[in-house]
Amino acid sequence: MTEGDRLELSLDNQREQLGPAQQRLAAFLVQQRVGDKALFACELVLEELLANFVFHAFDDGHVHHMALQAQVKSGEIELQFIDEGPAFDPTARPDPVQPASIDDARPGGLGLLLVRRWARRVDYRRDAGRNVVTVVIANAAPDD
Repeated sequence: MTEGDRLELSLDNQREQLGPAQQRLAAFLVQQRVGDKALFACELVLEELLANFVFHAFDDGHVHHMALQAQVKSGEIELQFIDEGPAFDPTARPDPVQPASIDDARPGGLGLLLVRRWARRVDYRRDAGRNVVTVVIANAAPDD
């Protein structure tokens, strides 16, 4: 649902949700006239946090839900992800250790680092048995 400067999406823990969710978020942000850099950052944050929810939160084979709320404010975009998965505080995770060589490098494991690097702020709280992750992205006007 889109209401003015706010978007609310209900997502399932299925990988097929990612493409449509990115499209709806991008359409909303373009309508709100956010800058290209902020649009990219929001899409990246959505991809990383939804992927973590889809691939890591549950292994019971059941469908679980996540809510995404996006709001454009003066100079920033706030993305809030709410799910009832096991407690997981992304702000408490250390940055991954950089491999000593290319031979030691392994794919994956950089998602939360990317989120932190593109975000102005990442907050976490556990509320009534739900994870609430709020990511704030800086926004410049499209012409900036």
